[in-house]
Amino acid sequence: MSFFRRSVSDNAHVKNAFLLIMGSGMAQAIPLLFSPVLSRIYSPAHFGDLAFFTATVAIATMIATGLYELAIVLPKSDRQAFQLVGLVIVIAFAVSLTAFIIILFLKKSGIKLHDSIDQNIILIPLGILFNALFQGLNYWLNRKKGYLVLNISRIAQSLGIVVVSILLGWLGYREYGLVMGYIFGGFFSIIPLVHLMLKHHSIISLTGMKRVALLHLNFPKLMLPTSGMNTAAGQAPVFMLRSFYDNAIVGSYGFAARILTAPLAIISVAIGQIFYRNLAEVGHSGSNDLYTPFKRTASMLLAFSILVFTPLYFWGESLFGWIFGKEWLESGRFVEILVIGTAVRFIVSPLSTVFYVTNRIKMLALWQTIYFASTITMFLVASGLPITTLLYVYAFHEVLLYGFYFTLMLFAIKKHTING
Repeated sequence: MSFFRRSVSDNAHVKNAFLLIMGSGMAQAIPLLFSPVLSRIYSPAHFGDLAFFTATVAIATMIATGLYELAIVLPKSDRQAFQLVGLVIVIAFAVSLTAFIIILFLKKSGIKLHDSIDQNIILIPLGILFNALFQGLNYWLNRKKGYLVLNISRIAQSLGIVVVSILLGWLGYREYGLVMGYIFGGFFSIIPLVHLMLKHHSIISLTGMKRVALLHLNFPKLMLPTSGMNTAAGQAPVFMLRSFYDNAIVGSYGFAARILTAPLAIISVAIGQIFYRNLAEVGHSGSNDLYTPFKRTASMLLAFSILVFTPLYFWGESLFGWIFGKEWLESGRFVEILVIGTAVRFIVSPLSTVFYVTNRIKMLALWQTIYFASTITMFLVASGLPITTLLYVYAFHEVLLYGFYFTLMLFAIKKHTING
């Protein structure tokens, strides 16, 4: 009987993973398929502007949710979980409005930043808002196993990005076409949230949101500072390269990272979300066997990494020149250097929810602090090197730090199993 239950559970895991991967794969395939078009409309410098914009939004989005979205899958009660969705929405609007007021103040004060930053800076609050709202929707749908709606939302996002970017580029608005595409994609991705709020808005109350905010206070209190450092470290190459190299190099790096992190951003995250839910279900059932879902998910991610990244390691430069045009050969060289570090991150990052379930948040915070400090130090020390040498150093750093990350996860599982 236990074997039958385990088989059903395994089949459900595979089915859920398949649904998310198929939808996520379709969503990711859209911008990838149209990248050869975009790379012939926009220059590396334009992609440099997009990389800086998205890096800024990614860091600010964490503040705009307080990381409360991570708690949505944890409560046994849907009512309590939806209070967390409401809380994320309130925080998102508050932070976005604050960012808008600050930007208006900067503009009226006559404070000038880089020209390419100034022309897109007013759109940052919208980017923050749409990203934060999607995070709340994303984790709620994962909790409810609403994978079809989640897939539709992601596909709508990708279509919005591609269609608007190409349209504005063809019309000659290349200075902000990519950023506007990103904004419209974010808007389309949260349309299902409107329906969700209309259906369940009566559940949300100020008292309920305050209660869950205090109950899950560790997420913004303990996790936000270190997770913010982790995200900042992940975006550090964009900010550092922009400081020490020209915008075309930033664009070439950004385009390389865009292609490399496509599976990392969608497929591995999709698998990781199901893994997180499985761990939560194990906890609810009273079982301590976290190693089985951990091993199964890691094996799945390893198989995907071999399939996706091997061609890029051997033929990155040739593929980029052929597919995207000769202007992007440098970006292909960057891919060949970065691909091993990216593959390791692809496998390890989605498994980090182990620390939440085992209540080893301090261990996670320790790694994130080390990762942030070592990344910033590495870029500051190596910034005078030729760009390819710098990227080799960065790739080695990623393999080393994420290998250590994986070791800490195994330690957390072992301790959890022993302590019960």
